[in-house]
Amino acid sequence: MKRLVSTILALSLIFALVGCGNSNDDVSTSSDGSELTTLLYGAPSTATSVTVWYALQQGYFEDYGVDLQITFFNSGTSINDAARAGEIDLYSLGSMMSTTGATTFGSQLLCYLAPDNAAYRVYARNDSEIITSGQGHIEKYPNIYGSADAWKNSTVLWTKGQSGHYTINAILEMLGLTSDDVTSIDMEQNQIPAAFAAGEGDVMVAGIPNWNEFEADPEHYTMVASLDELYPDYDNIATIMACPDALENKQEALKGFAKGVMRAQNEFANDDDLFKEWMYIWQSEYNVDVTEESAANDCAFYKMPTLEWSRQYFEGGEDSICANGFMKIAEFMNSVDQMSDEVFAEYNADDYIADDIILAALDELEAEQS
Repeated sequence: MKRLVSTILALSLIFALVGCGNSNDDVSTSSDGSELTTLLYGAPSTATSVTVWYALQQGYFEDYGVDLQITFFNSGTSINDAARAGEIDLYSLGSMMSTTGATTFGSQLLCYLAPDNAAYRVYARNDSEIITSGQGHIEKYPNIYGSADAWKNSTVLWTKGQSGHYTINAILEMLGLTSDDVTSIDMEQNQIPAAFAAGEGDVMVAGIPNWNEFEADPEHYTMVASLDELYPDYDNIATIMACPDALENKQEALKGFAKGVMRAQNEFANDDDLFKEWMYIWQSEYNVDVTEESAANDCAFYKMPTLEWSRQYFEGGEDSICANGFMKIAEFMNSVDQMSDEVFAEYNADDYIADDIILAALDELEAEQS
């Protein structure tokens, strides 16, 4: 299986380098002779990719006319850069980076991948100044550790542009600091735990399962804060976004991709054991120090949507649950200077949701299962 991951990575990188993401002639043939449209997918090496990986292994994308090529990236910024350059057709990011891509180069939400709020946590060593300075320095969030003096000049391990980055920025802002007051080291998510455990950095922020070992070792590490603690009403999700060229030239393939993802999600939602099994398989693939128990624990953070839930989430246009959630994201980004007043004034979340493709995919999936 690891050899297969390497093969997919190598092939997808070759395709990206020759610019296949811009062509409407990306076709291949399946084993039964049917025509497939190639989609280049930029993915993070995180637990949220389990659904796409499972659907790929089950052949669901081929079932719906898609030859999916996956490229794994080490940061949200690099994914957005590849999308902006037209090197990929679709990609996965958290809500904030997805919103940045939507407003800067016109990508649209194609799939709800997983809830992502509770997944991001900040940890520090127990002997660090951030922990020894105690809690209560932020009146609104008294459980967060660290005074302004303790945070200032600290070294933070994060993945630039992902939700953990914004979590740290929010803490710093509430302490009267900025990112210029700390030293940040941008790392791939699955590199952060080993670096932090080896003594690098004063504080780290990462998504599950990359903080599991620190949560399990309270003698040496303490959770400083979590994204859901800071923003309990903030509907941060892992998304799959479609790039403008694919939206124009590969709509049928995008619909097929959405069908494959939602079919897999529905199976996971209705079979906990299947979800746990494949979370373990997937995390083993990308070299996370995983056990069956830890994989099962991670599944609790990523509740999968059923087809019925997805319809309720996406239906309603500007009044949909999805559009309202992304309006809250935009409000938050504007409040912390991650979206300008000018962009926010023009922002309409429904303009960046491919709900016509999504709802058509749901119609076909429901018809298949009736």
